[in-house]
Amino acid sequence: MMKSLLFIAIAWTTIYAQSSVWKVQKEGYTLYLAGTIHLLRSQDYPLPKAYEIAFKDTSVVAFETDISALEDPATAMLMLKAFQSKHNLASSLSPKTFKRLDLACQDMGINIEHFNTFNPAMLLISLMKEKLHALGVDAQGVDEYYYQKALNHNKKVLALESIEAQISYLAQMGVGEEEAFVNYSLDELINIETDYLTMLSAWRSGDEAKLQKDSPQMAKLLLDRRNSDWLPQLEQYLSTKERELVLVGAAHLVGNNGLLHSLEKLGCKIEKVN
Repeated sequence: MMKSLLFIAIAWTTIYAQSSVWKVQKEGYTLYLAGTIHLLRSQDYPLPKAYEIAFKDTSVVAFETDISALEDPATAMLMLKAFQSKHNLASSLSPKTFKRLDLACQDMGINIEHFNTFNPAMLLISLMKEKLHALGVDAQGVDEYYYQKALNHNKKVLALESIEAQISYLAQMGVGEEEAFVNYSLDELINIETDYLTMLSAWRSGDEAKLQKDSPQMAKLLLDRRNSDWLPQLEQYLSTKERELVLVGAAHLVGNNGLLHSLEKLGCKIEKVN
């Protein structure tokens, strides 16, 4: 019965709810801010119509980073270098936490020894992706989908940050707080299916409260600092005649330090695209 109710709830938000797309206007200039999910399932397509409305009304599409660089072998080398640690994995964790991490790796068929010289974040990202893949989350996300579509429609493509900057932020996750970070992340893995479906529903409906799930530490590193860096670029977009569609992780948009609130404080008029 519970699964049936959950399915109905998700289907309802897919068909009827509002979206995670906002129209931002200031002094006659316009851009669209759209929240993304970086990994989706095949059944999550087609995407909400609000995305198509924004795409058709814009000539420029901006992403968090250079999407084309993600498949570049040089990027993989950058990641390996950025995630390297001066301490091996076992020495940075208590025996209890290391054993818990090792058991999670065994459960997913991952050899923990292969990650012994890296920050815990490298291994936890791999665990998260493997777990999601096992749940059928193996389709391209919103970012990649619209990157390909922008190229097909000959639209200008921009990036808010370099691939090096994004990798640097990811590599800093949990540094200096490895014990708490690993346990927090392993707790998330236990509830990943429920949490993913909740996040997916919140994303489709533009539920701002439910999109604010990150821990305060992760929010400060991965959201607030980057939002602050991106804001001047968004202001620049709002000074050109071109209309931009800006696609970023949905959690970047909401909360007191989110992009929507920050733009509102700058005098922008913001309305949700339904």
